[in-house]
Amino acid sequence: LVDMTLTRVNDGNGRWSLEACEEAIAAAELVAAAGHKPSPELGDNLLAWVQPHWPALWQGNRRSALAVVETVLTSSALHARWQGTEDYDAWKKNLEDLKDRLS
Repeated sequence: LVDMTLTRVNDGNGRWSLEACEEAIAAAELVAAAGHKPSPELGDNLLAWVQPHWPALWQGNRRSALAVVETVLTSSALHARWQGTEDYDAWKKNLEDLKDRLS
């Protein structure tokens, strides 16, 4: 479900859909709510796909765009915590830095 949704984030013409990003995040949250670990690639891939197109997303709806990034970073942080790594603090700091830059 999550992988199928992620393929819709980019329509193939370089246009990025905030709705598709939100659907992918919602799908990931459903997976997590069912007690499954999120894909380790989910947050990283979404962030990598969204970052080059951030200005367009940001101009479209700043609150939603920031929510996408926050959720992506949070999902990555949760995965890092589940894996028992020390990356959680680094992800949290990255999120705080990003939010400061975008505010």
